[in-house]
Amino acid sequence: MKAILTFLVALLPLCGFANPVEAEPLDVILSNSLSQGMHDVNYPMQYDGRDINVRVIWEVGNDGQIYQALGGVAGDYLFTAKDECTFDASGIVYLTVYLNDTKNKKKIVITGSVDANDLYSVHFEIIDHGSGVWPWPFE
Repeated sequence: MKAILTFLVALLPLCGFANPVEAEPLDVILSNSLSQGMHDVNYPMQYDGRDINVRVIWEVGNDGQIYQALGGVAGDYLFTAKDECTFDASGIVYLTVYLNDTKNKKKIVITGSVDANDLYSVHFEIIDHGSGVWPWPFE
């Protein structure tokens, strides 16, 4: 796991995080099929005039099945409160990230999915939850 995370950190500058303004959805896909190995999608979005990068990474085993997935969001004044990245047997990777927007003192959620079988099927949306509190205790 440590080797995978080290590899992913090394890839960040190559995957659109270094210059998110020029990135387009799916520009930086490293792989385009549900074949063995690591796959990576960077999906740029806009929120309140700020660039946000949604990134989903998954790994496919020898049997052609996803066995590990992770994801996250990067953006100015946005801090992750909680994230959930899951996948199903059909090859869909789901990501939900709960963010604290410290600039506007709001809570937002970015949620969506990537179809690992058809990488042009990437859907994410931003949900503004206002200035309330998250429905779970902080640890």
